Amino acid sequence: MAETMEGKVVGFSVAKILKKDRLGKLVSKSDIKSEEVTSLYVDAHYRGNNIGAMLMVKTESFLKKQGCMHIGIRIFWPNKNAHGFYKKLGYELYNATYIKEI
Repeated sequence: MAETMEGKVVGFSVAKILKKDRLGKLVSKSDIKSEEVTSLYVDAHYRGNNIGAMLMVKTESFLKKQGCMHIGIRIFWPNKNAHGFYKKLGYELYNATYIKEI
């Protein structure tokens, strides 16, 4: 969580840890952990001040201490700002989802 000096919350991140076996199947106990950032939010008035990057660095550090080896992030494809943000932090495009309205 990121706060102003006055205690106003201006950003946060939420992540979950997934335990997987060596074939990538979810299991209840395993030595392979990966993590998914499910939410990253920075108040629009505070964007551009490296708050998002700081939140990601703290999230990565915490999860690394928990034994996580990979981090996944799902973004809305047209959100070009998010693409650039995560690339700047060292993330690589790994997967894409196609949908069709029926």
